[in-house]
Amino acid sequence: MLSLWVIGITFVNTLLLALICLSGDWLCGLQSVKGHPWSAALVDNGVHAVIGWASWALILLGSTTSVHRVLDLLSSTAYSRIHLWKFYEIGLCGLIASLVDLDHFVEARSWHIERAGFIVFVAMMSHHLRDAWRRGLWLPLIGDAIPIPYSFYILLVCVMPNFIRLYFMWRGFYFEKALSSFGHEDTNSTASLNIMNNSTYQDV
Repeated sequence: MLSLWVIGITFVNTLLLALICLSGDWLCGLQSVKGHPWSAALVDNGVHAVIGWASWALILLGSTTSVHRVLDLLSSTAYSRIHLWKFYEIGLCGLIASLVDLDHFVEARSWHIERAGFIVFVAMMSHHLRDAWRRGLWLPLIGDAIPIPYSFYILLVCVMPNFIRLYFMWRGFYFEKALSSFGHEDTNSTASLNIMNNSTYQDV
């Protein structure tokens, strides 16, 4: 059964995602932005990036069972550097979403294979859905063929990360579980380093 925390954070994040879409498109529609090709391109790519970033953040933050559990992990001394945990995934999703129009990607070596595909999927779909209400939904071998209503674009962008979040929770992936595993890895690496240092001092 979903806790009040999951329901609350999902509602807030979904609302914020919808507001990001609306405000981003309003910003792109300003005459001062549209009148300059470079500024229009930069703002448009920036909005793509923020939507991709917010979509993956919704998936991660919504995949939690208890806010207290997450806060306990984050405040623990064993997780002093945990504030960097997986933020590269959020940033990477935003980066890919902003670079979908380019011809290449830079592969990140530190991707976790079970989520790498979803990161690319969320990034690319958030990008294409936002473009679909203006130029039509792009499909392989067909091209820009299916224009969608603006309200439907907002709905799809908000629904997509929630479905993936529920899939993650169904598969047993939770934000705090990943935090815990990361902390153990960090602790083990620190312990190994201490053992190496101690052996070095003894040899001397």
